[in-house]
Amino acid sequence: MIRALAAIILALAALTARAQLETPDEPTVFLDFGFAGELTAGGWCPVSATVQAVDDPLSGYIELTYVAGGETIAHVAPFAVAARDNASIPMTIYLPWWTESITVAAYDERQGRVAEIKYLSRPGPNDARLPATSRATGVVLSVTPRLPAGVAIDKAQPAEAKPLDLLALNITPDRLHPSRLAYDNVSLLIIDPANLGAADPRAVESVIRWTASGGRLLLITDRPGAEWQRILNATPITADIVLGPAIPTGNGGLTRPVLPGPLAQASGWSVVHADTARNPAAIGPFGLGTLAILSTDPSADVPPSPINDIPPTLTNPPLHDPTAPIRHPDPNWYDPYNPRRHDS
Repeated sequence: MIRALAAIILALAALTARAQLETPDEPTVFLDFGFAGELTAGGWCPVSATVQAVDDPLSGYIELTYVAGGETIAHVAPFAVAARDNASIPMTIYLPWWTESITVAAYDERQGRVAEIKYLSRPGPNDARLPATSRATGVVLSVTPRLPAGVAIDKAQPAEAKPLDLLALNITPDRLHPSRLAYDNVSLLIIDPANLGAADPRAVESVIRWTASGGRLLLITDRPGAEWQRILNATPITADIVLGPAIPTGNGGLTRPVLPGPLAQASGWSVVHADTARNPAAIGPFGLGTLAILSTDPSADVPPSPINDIPPTLTNPPLHDPTAPIRHPDPNWYDPYNPRRHDS
């Protein structure tokens, strides 16, 4: 009995020692870059700064700086974190192609600077490595396993066509960024309203605003109801688009046709039959952007994989000038994570 008790005490002591080794003795800060760790330049790029506190709670601000064209650019965001806890602070930064270093520091309102880390293209022993910058002309970002980004790119062009210079990235809903500017380099965003439960509601709203300001959104659905219309904020036009009753496809499956009503059709919406009507879709304008609603088999126990075709017009790389003003239908709208006025 005594030996068993001693063994337990030694095991607990070892675990305690290991925990002490793994827990930092001072606050730390680090960055997550882009979507799925991919860094894109020549436009706005999403980053997330994480602050780890130790014995005392921290509150203050994050300062992210980099040098571009001989000028130092700074982005600042507030944070608060409890003792022995961490907090992630989403930010967006306008990243030039020639960026070679990024510094992020955490400042506590009482203690001043409490943590700092430098990301360099050529790091020293105490620095972190800056991720390589992707040279793709755009990003296809999928937030659903039903249609991975790589499959979307492959299925959207003829086999003999020149490969599109697009970066295929797949993320989970909780990785959607709450800033509209974070999607600046995204050519096509693919979402499934049924699996957005873990997404930040601000991120879902930003996706809709991004689409309305010129983005391209592919929305996958296999059931009628108001969920997919709800995230679109149910405009009169989108409310005029419905899913019809399930019908056989001829290959043992079912599908629900996407049916734009008279108002939607008059606004430019049309039906696209993909893969011999198994995955019918409707495409039309959404503000200044483009929205496609893709119907899938509602009878499958698991999501059909892969979806065999998508409207090809959605994956063309965007023609945009990163230095041009950002447009939005509402001239008074601004991004809370980058509070600058947007031109109408």
